[in-house]
Amino acid sequence: MSISVNLNKFSELVTFDTVINQIPILISHGERTKQEFAQETKEQKGKDVMINWDFQDSFDTDNKLWVDANGLFMHQKELWKR
Repeated sequence: MSISVNLNKFSELVTFDTVINQIPILISHGERTKQEFAQETKEQKGKDVMINWDFQDSFDTDNKLWVDANGLFMHQKELWKR
């Protein structure tokens, strides 16, 4: 895994580029029933990747952040709210 941070003196944005190595999953074809899904192991099911950020120096995000939605667009999230 590697992370790069991009700062630009002409912008207020900070860009984090994160590269994660391959995550092994079994790719199944066709429809699966609930019973078939329940019998699959952890390695056979899809994976979620979560990165927790800790901000130092009183960095205030106002409980909001922008996330990349699969490279399609940026989506605003609000922490601790559904």
